[in-house]
Amino acid sequence: MICSLERLKELGTKDAVFINCFNIRDVGTLAPGLMELSRPAFEKQKKLLEDMGFKVTAEMVLVLRLNGDENGQSEAPTCNFFGHILFPTDFSDNAERAFAFVEKFAKSGAKKITLFHVQDKEKIDACRRTAIMSPL
Repeated sequence: MICSLERLKELGTKDAVFINCFNIRDVGTLAPGLMELSRPAFEKQKKLLEDMGFKVTAEMVLVLRLNGDENGQSEAPTCNFFGHILFPTDFSDNAERAFAFVEKFAKSGAKKITLFHVQDKEKIDACRRTAIMSPL
């Protein structure tokens, strides 16, 4: 995700919360030692974000575990933040303000944007009943 932040910076993102998580189920009582062993890499990634110009809040928490090969090497996840953006909306004033960011995503090269809107059937039915009962 760190590589995605460079693109988000172009859209005005200033702050980043960087969390290194350890799944206690996987590491058990080794967690404190593993947290200390991973601290140098964690600090390096934090510095990378700071060097990109972000104000960084960073925490190490009790791992996002990537499946690796027999040598322990894992494939780096792709960082295609702009591949497909889902924009859920209720068409409210807040949603309209959020849509301004969707427009920025589009101008920044988003490949696909899906607008998603769900309506509550009970509210629709209630409006229909009211409309039927109201005189014109």
